[in-house]
Amino acid sequence: MNPLHYIYTRRSIRKYKKRKIGKSKIKKILEAARQAPSAHNLQPWFFYVIQNKKIIEKLSKTHKFAGHLSEAPLVIVACGNEKISRHFLEDTCAAIENILIACRMLELGACWTAIYDPKHPEREKYVKKILKLPKEMRPIAMISIGYPDQEVPKIRKKPLEEITKWM
Repeated sequence: MNPLHYIYTRRSIRKYKKRKIGKSKIKKILEAARQAPSAHNLQPWFFYVIQNKKIIEKLSKTHKFAGHLSEAPLVIVACGNEKISRHFLEDTCAAIENILIACRMLELGACWTAIYDPKHPEREKYVKKILKLPKEMRPIAMISIGYPDQEVPKIRKKPLEEITKWM
């Protein structure tokens, strides 16, 4: 299948079947993240792979939009190391997008849930405490992953004419 198909059909999935994800699929997802571009190839990201339901349940309480995590058999917390690169945020976000596309290609559902928010520093503090993160490690997002247990939602995307200007 054309790789663009997976980009065009990727959607946020928040309901999952109670089915474990095999280690080989998880490694493929992480390998996709590792292949993301980064400023000066510094690769300032780090990924916490969480299958422990008690930890997932705690993460689902990070903020009001994180509740769906409790349904997921797998959560990846994507972090950026601010000592490695001042572009830790952008670089880690590129890796997160690769995770989402890899999940779609592997017939898994996934949803990106932000942690990083300068207006809500308590989110980072909460996740840092749960995962015992070192000071320089900044949690950017939690990605819930599982076999979809919902129809793929229809969403409206803005037309190209609305978001581009040819010069």
